[in-house]
Amino acid sequence: MAVGDAVRVTVTSDVDAEVHVHGVDQTADLPTGRPTTLELSFAEPGVYEVETHESGLLLLQLIVR
Repeated sequence: MAVGDAVRVTVTSDVDAEVHVHGVDQTADLPTGRPTTLELSFAEPGVYEVETHESGLLLLQLIVR
């Protein structure tokens, strides 16, 4: 994806958690079994990790050019 592009990421967890996007310090609650959607865009190129905050489980990496 390119700088400024918008992307939607939907996450569903099997336990209560919080999803965290590094580099933009965006978080959202993940209630058990309910999809949570984040709408993201990035002002700088780089690799942005999306993970569960408490466990540090890496969900995905977004590459922004």
